[in-house]
Amino acid sequence: MERWYIGLQARTSPIDLTQYLGCLVRQYGLGDFITRACYERQARQKKTGEYYYFVGVVSDEKGHIPEDKHQAFYRMLKAIGLHDRQLYVHYDEIQSMSSKELESLSFRQIKMVQLNRYTPTDPFDFVASSEDSAHVTEDTKQVFNHLLFYLSTYGRGTWQQFRTMCAELGLDSTGECARRISRRLRLLGHIEASRDGQNWFAAPACFVQFEGKNQQYHAFLAGQRSPRLLEILQRETHAIVSVQPYGNAPEQVLVTFPNESTARAFADDYSRQYHPIYLAGQAGLKMASILPSLDEWEASLPILSIIKGHYRFERWVDGCFESMPLPRETGMYRLIHDSERFDHPQLTLYYDADADTWKRADWYGIRFLALRRTGTPCDVHYDSARRELATALEQRWPDLYERSLVLASGRLPHFHNDHAIYSNITAAQAHILAGKLGVNLIEHGGA
Repeated sequence: MERWYIGLQARTSPIDLTQYLGCLVRQYGLGDFITRACYERQARQKKTGEYYYFVGVVSDEKGHIPEDKHQAFYRMLKAIGLHDRQLYVHYDEIQSMSSKELESLSFRQIKMVQLNRYTPTDPFDFVASSEDSAHVTEDTKQVFNHLLFYLSTYGRGTWQQFRTMCAELGLDSTGECARRISRRLRLLGHIEASRDGQNWFAAPACFVQFEGKNQQYHAFLAGQRSPRLLEILQRETHAIVSVQPYGNAPEQVLVTFPNESTARAFADDYSRQYHPIYLAGQAGLKMASILPSLDEWEASLPILSIIKGHYRFERWVDGCFESMPLPRETGMYRLIHDSERFDHPQLTLYYDADADTWKRADWYGIRFLALRRTGTPCDVHYDSARRELATALEQRWPDLYERSLVLASGRLPHFHNDHAIYSNITAAQAHILAGKLGVNLIEHGGA
């Protein structure tokens, strides 16, 4: 087998390109073909911004790309916006003008995925606070877009890897904010999580339709995305990119097509050339119609086996956790393990006193369920003129039900007078969700 290099002309920062290429090597299964890389030594100083980036590969002979790697390799180049100029060389031919070779390990195992050592955490466990409405700096806003690019490229990963990504991008220096970031990405339809939260999966790219003021096809982009997709959307469609409320999530991308047929033709053409993109219809309303009732949702929650003697217990009472002996009442509890030999994640669980069972769900879902089961009335306000629905902050819905609201517009809620306010909600969706959760729907405004 012979090792040789393919010369590519690039403009992107060589450091960024190496990281992105490392992601794509994993995505396209090219790890045994692309083994190293290097770039023109003066890449950062070139006035034109263009430089040579060399990808080191292994095959039977120089210039030969194995048949089983051919399609994946050129699809990868297209995804990254580079072209094979048929410049094939050995390293000794470019050594005098190139950087040090990046060996296969450092090339594929880029810094972003080298796992930091964190104390184990429950991905769904956090205390409600004003963090969701905290504004972030202008520099940080763009980093949320970069995070989604990385997640889209990797496709899937562990909770530990997600925390490391957030830390490496400067979004979470403590390892604690990643849980809220993950939740926002789930609400927006960009990622999914396993039931225990220990694994994440990037959702397929799709156009989610919403009702507009005319007969055109209005949608927002959800799921995986790439710089190339955004570039093509802005060039070939009427695309509007806007910051999410408080700037703490990837930007909203709105697209408008003359009709659904045009949207489908664009999706089909893009899927043939790059990667699949789907038309999801009005996902928020669809989701509302198929979600279970609160009783059914509770019955579906996983049950955990808890040895009570190993934990200290705190119960959620009037907006905070209070220490108490062994649990006797139904409600929301925080469990802290007594072990000093091993690290155990802090857990927030729902305790059903009648059945003496512990159930796991998302943090807001546990709190909402505890409120409903202890008889606390839950009111929801709907303004038909503004098409806005408001829930009290201390009564935010379980993740799945809140996602239905967010997917009606592609925007996270904004906060006002201790309420979370969701936009573009139809009366039908408001009534369906209120009925399934057993909340009191208070209507305002006129037709």
